Amino acid sequence: MAKDAKGKLSEVKASKKPVEAAETLTETKPAEEKPAEAKAEEVKKEEPKKAEPKKEISAPVQKAAAAKAKKPVKEKEPVVPELFVQYTDDLAGEQEANISEIVTRVKAAYVADGHRESSIKALKIYMKPQEWKAYYVINNKIEGNIELF
Repeated sequence: MAKDAKGKLSEVKASKKPVEAAETLTETKPAEEKPAEAKAEEVKKEEPKKAEPKKEISAPVQKAAAAKAKKPVKEKEPVVPELFVQYTDDLAGEQEANISEIVTRVKAAYVADGHRESSIKALKIYMKPQEWKAYYVINNKIEGNIELF
């Protein structure tokens, strides 16, 4: 006697053709295995498509990263070249003027005329060493000159 699916005892009758029963079982198994193999191949193909799990970052690491992100990045200051005008005159000899000093003196002359230095939007300076003068135009309106050397 054997138990069935419900747990009750029942008699198992032996079939007259035990070979046929075995054939029936073998016939169904290969048919069932083929779809299982196909399903296994499909699962293998789908596995690379799965997204990788996100890495958890601890709180101290997150705070350190946030602190680094908040720090302002120091920009490199551009290199300001220092320019000079050199002039040789028969009477006075060699003369030299620094361009940054000339710009400062032009701004000072503009302020001395009663204007504000912050109102300067455009500044053009023309140097004529033969005349010992630097001519300037501020904001394309105001003109003037200063001694170059």
